Amino acid sequence: QSAGYFFILLKAVEIVCGALLLWGRYKALALVALAPIVANIFAFHVFLDPNGFVMAAVIVVLYVHAVWVERKTLSVLLVK
Repeated sequence: QSAGYFFILLKAVEIVCGALLLWGRYKALALVALAPIVANIFAFHVFLDPNGFVMAAVIVVLYVHAVWVERKTLSVLLVK
């Protein structure tokens, strides 16, 4: 496996970010780190494996809800 390290890193980021969200600390950092992962999961299931689309859509809805809840904290990233 030439990219075996990547999946270990990916799962570590997912677990750490999930723990941070459950713990309620550094939520904005966790959401920013999870953004490309959620986008990749959704794109993968839209374009390559439609069988998992429902689960991917649920993940996106939950992610958008979490971002909406933290919108005041994350607004710093959008406003100069």
